[in-house]
Order: sequence, then structure tokens, then C-alpha cells
Amino acid sequence: MSKRKYFSFFILIFLLGAALRFLYFSNQWSIWWDETVYMSMSEAYGGNNYFFEAFRPPLFPFSLFLWNSVFDYSLLSSRIFILLISIVSLPVAYFLTKRIMDKDAALLTTAFLAFNGYSILYSARVLSESHSILFNIISVAAFYIGYIRNS
Repeated sequence: MSKRKYFSFFILIFLLGAALRFLYFSNQWSIWWDETVYMSMSEAYGGNNYFFEAFRPPLFPFSLFLWNSVFDYSLLSSRIFILLISIVSLPVAYFLTKRIMDKDAALLTTAFLAFNGYSILYSARVLSESHSILFNIISVAAFYIGYIRNS
């Protein structure tokens, strides 16, 4: 298959995955307890709140605090942040998998991530799952690339 066809398949998978996330995002009205906890923890970094649960990972609320410092501190803004992280994880997965493996594996990885119900579900919630998926992809790729360069 030519480079152009692979890239066309990637664009198709990316657009369908983003459309599924936007569709699911537009139908979410309930607020989960953990979402309020993460938002309160992010507000605690700004000194406006003292609610903090020490057993939760600190990187996600801190990045949420940075996002909310630039944009409005609201549930919608926080959910848009998660939606963007979830959508950004698709091309990151494709390009890192393509670099480590090959184009076929990259397309399969991206398709799995794009159409995974778990990934779609948590792309509309202020929870650490989408954030974790993105950083797991980056950390595994960085470890592998570093391992290959040192051997």
C-alpha cells in the first residue's frame, strides 16, 4: 500500500475517532463525584480550595490547574481539556507506533484507540484516564526509543 493510502486511512480513523468523541461529549450532562474531586484538587493548586485527596495522582489535577489558569475555571472548560487530550492521543499513538513498529501496526493501534469504548467514555469526563493513556503512550515510546539508541 502506498504512503498516501496509509495516511488517508489514518486521517479517516482520526476523523471518525474525533467525531465519536465529540458526539459522546455533546450528550454528557451528569457530573461524577471523581470529577468534582479532581476539579477541587486543581483549584487547591491555585490556593482557592483546601480539598485535596492525597491518594490521587497529582499530575492530572496540576495540568488541569494550568489549563484552567489560562481558560475559564468551569466544568465545560475542564471537559474540553480532556476531550482535546483524548483527540491528541490518536496521532501521537499513530506516529510513535509507526516509528517503533511499522505502518500496519500504527493503523491498528490508532483504530483500537479511536474506537475503544473505554477511551470514548472517559474522553467526556474530567478524570485521569485520558491523561494517563496519553502519557502511557509517550512513556512507552520514549523508553523503547531510548533502549534502542543505547543498544
